[in-house]
Amino acid sequence: IYLLGKEYYLATTTSTQCHLATTTSTQCHLATTTSTQCHLATTTSTQCHLATTTSAQCHLATITSTQCHLPTTTSTQCHLATTPSMQCHLAITTSTQCHMATTTSTQCHLATTTST
Repeated sequence: IYLLGKEYYLATTTSTQCHLATTTSTQCHLATTTSTQCHLATTTSTQCHLATTTSAQCHLATITSTQCHLPTTTSTQCHLATTPSMQCHLAITTSTQCHMATTTSTQCHLATTTST
């Protein structure tokens, strides 16, 4: 997928499949604007990397089941504040869903399931 001359890709694994779509909650929904671009990818180690623009970058990694890897407060919730104009919030629930919101107008939702 090419946006503004840059390549954005979505890679899937057998255990965690994601789809770049705007349909159900069990799919990966990636919304981008001209000021906020998101790069979503899942690797073989079930890692999700979400990056916005050069001024604000967010990284989330799901390791083993519903573990959240980030310098954070708890093992299931992560909160990353980048700039005053851009805040990223990451929460991993028991249903293995990762939700990261960049701005109020641009949200990226990543849901990892074994069936979709």
